[in-house]
Amino acid sequence: METFDLIFKVIVALGALGTACTFVLIYLQLKIAKSDLDETKKSVNILKDSLEDSRKWNRMFNTFTIYNNELISRISNELDESFLDLNSRNKKINSEEIERLLSDEEKDIRRKLAFFLNELEAFATAINIGIVDEAVAKRRVQYKLTRYFIELKPYVDTLREKYNQNDLLIELETVVLKWNDNSLPELKY
Repeated sequence: METFDLIFKVIVALGALGTACTFVLIYLQLKIAKSDLDETKKSVNILKDSLEDSRKWNRMFNTFTIYNNELISRISNELDESFLDLNSRNKKINSEEIERLLSDEEKDIRRKLAFFLNELEAFATAINIGIVDEAVAKRRVQYKLTRYFIELKPYVDTLREKYNQNDLLIELETVVLKWNDNSLPELKY
C-alpha cells in the first residue's frame, strides 16, 4: 500500500508540477501578448498621427488649389473692366447698377458675375465643410471675400428676393459673417 500511496503522491506531485508549469507558460504567453498588444497600440497611434498630419496637409494644400486665384483674378479683372468696376469700386452696388445688371444688355456681365460668385460660394462651401483649412483660408482671402460680399450684397439680396431663394450664396455669407464676428464691417479702402 505504501508503494501505491507513494506512486499516487508522485503522480499528484507531477500533476501539480505540470499544472504549475502550464500556468507559468500561460503567464509568459500573456505577458508576450500584452507586450505585442502594447507595440500594436503604439503602431496604431503612430499611424493615426500620420493620417492626421496628412489630413492637415491636404486641407492646407486644398486651400491653395480650390481657390483658383488665376481664374478668380481673370474674371474679377473682366468685371472690373465693366460698369461694375469690381476691383476698383469702393462702395456697395447701388439700385441703378443692379437694375442695369439685370437688363438684357448686360447678360454677359451678369453671367460672368454669376460664375464669379459661384466660385466664391464653392470655396466658402469647402471652408464650411472642412475640405480646406479655415485658418489658412482666412489669412489668405478674408479681405477679398468680405469686400466682394459686402459690395455685392444688395445684388445678392435682390436675387434672393426675386427668385425666393434665401439660401442663395449662404455659404459665402456664413464664412464672411463668421470671420467678421457675425457682422458685416464697414470697409476701409
